[in-house]
Amino acid sequence: MPLAISIIITILIVVGVGSLSTLGDTRLLWLIIIFGSASWFYIDSKKIEAEKYQSVVGVKPKTLMAFTILFRPFSFPAYLSLRYKIRKGTAKKRQLMT
Repeated sequence: MPLAISIIITILIVVGVGSLSTLGDTRLLWLIIIFGSASWFYIDSKKIEAEKYQSVVGVKPKTLMAFTILFRPFSFPAYLSLRYKIRKGTAKKRQLMT
């Protein structure tokens, strides 16, 4: 999905969970969202070989998982954008160092 749409989805998730805070504590929900997306990124990035592409999130799966846990609001839209470009065939591959 394009980066702009990914950012909008991220904002909607934050606002949606934030609005649930009126009903009670949302810490568990945030943990489920963060660790759930980190786990999905780990599995999916191995499958699509994201580390072969030029992107801030085009790193090894374990690194991407850690980055997602620490910086989810930034990594979520960036990863969705990279995934979209890979599937569309427009993502640029990294240059091999010799």
